[in-house]
Amino acid sequence: MNPLDLELKDAVLSGDVHRVRIAISYGANPNAVDQYGNPALEWAFDSWTPAPRLPVAQMLVSLGADASFEGFDYPGSPLYVTTFTKRAEEVEFLLAHGANPNPVMDSSETLYDEVEFDYRYDLWDLNLPHKPSDADRASEAAWLDHLDRCAAVSKKTRPDYLRVLLRYGAMGGQMRDRRRKERLQAGIVQKIVSGGQTGADRAALDWAIEQGIPHGGWCPDGRLAEDGRIADRYQVLELSGSGYRQRTRKNVADSDGTLIVNLGELDGGTLATQRFAGKLGKPCMVVQAAANQRAWQAEALNRWLHEHHIVTLNIAGPRESKRRGIYNMTKTLLDAWLGNRIDAEASTAEVK
Repeated sequence: MNPLDLELKDAVLSGDVHRVRIAISYGANPNAVDQYGNPALEWAFDSWTPAPRLPVAQMLVSLGADASFEGFDYPGSPLYVTTFTKRAEEVEFLLAHGANPNPVMDSSETLYDEVEFDYRYDLWDLNLPHKPSDADRASEAAWLDHLDRCAAVSKKTRPDYLRVLLRYGAMGGQMRDRRRKERLQAGIVQKIVSGGQTGADRAALDWAIEQGIPHGGWCPDGRLAEDGRIADRYQVLELSGSGYRQRTRKNVADSDGTLIVNLGELDGGTLATQRFAGKLGKPCMVVQAAANQRAWQAEALNRWLHEHHIVTLNIAGPRESKRRGIYNMTKTLLDAWLGNRIDAEASTAEVK
């Protein structure tokens, strides 16, 4: 780490909001990582960091820290560290600013699985003061109500932060696997296409590759994108002699429907995509990316895909340079559609 980033780390760990602002104003990186690969926001929520933890994190985010950033240490996210401190306000702050509620883990368990287990282990050594009934196990919401009652009589930390995780789309492993299987077997979305541009387009292709779903689409002549030539690992085809507008129309025309993931007003190529869909009579759904609505949006997306029998889905949206964070928001929305706990109230809880 360079001296300025070291100064920032010391300021963060000491809980000094003023020094954090000064360090970044002099050139410290708000997304600096330490020798362990942990990002600055993770330092802010470390269990050894004194108050004010949340004001320090708010300052970092206001000055450019990325709440969705994940370092190299398993699983390397500020959210992961924060959940184990059981502070609902801090968990919600990170989720509202784009943190992924389902970071990649090195096991079949999800973040929610680990955190829920830790809650019971830390507070009761897995021996709850009241034995749950079948009704208490009927859904995740009912289970959290049972844990809440146990906490109330024992005067221990309530599971509010677990409710926050579920509200923002966190999932348990069994529900994730069941939902993914159901939706892949439903026959919808057998191929993802996009133009390969940075931002929403690139997120769609990366997500398809990660999920093993065939992908493709048309890109401008020369595989042109704002960050240079589109890498060969993306199976997009050059539209000879064309630019962005032509490939946008071609992707709309060749798909069963188009999903636009956006932030703010539609403009530029994103607006053109919607207009092409209208002119060609193709279904088009516009989603305004919002972390606190992810579960609802994922369910609405699922209904739309079934209603229009979308097999080849074109995904479009603004470039990352125009709408910061749109890449991560697009991927987490697609994750929510495919595998997340969509309706925590109605979902069946796994056996505790």
